[in-house]
Amino acid sequence: PIVCVDDEYIVEQAAAIPVAQRAQCIVAFEERNAIGSGDAVDTDVVEPVIAHIREQFSPRAVLYGGSVDASNIETYCEISDGVLVGSASLDPKQFARLVQRGQ
Repeated sequence: PIVCVDDEYIVEQAAAIPVAQRAQCIVAFEERNAIGSGDAVDTDVVEPVIAHIREQFSPRAVLYGGSVDASNIETYCEISDGVLVGSASLDPKQFARLVQRGQ
């Protein structure tokens, strides 16, 4: 499963899933301020949250999804296991550039 978490409740959200099943999860995170904003969040804010997710879940993967686009995908891929693309996926040309840069 893909589990979407809120940075304020990571511990509680992890506790709701049996320990043996946490490692099977893919955990997704998006900084609350970035939701629907189109504004990228500095990796200095995102990276500690991803580390906390890894500590609590020991997941299969951690994905980041806050205003990911072709200009920042490489940076987010350096600190996570992948990304969730929102509005940048609506424009085929922009999405194709994003995929090429994220490889």
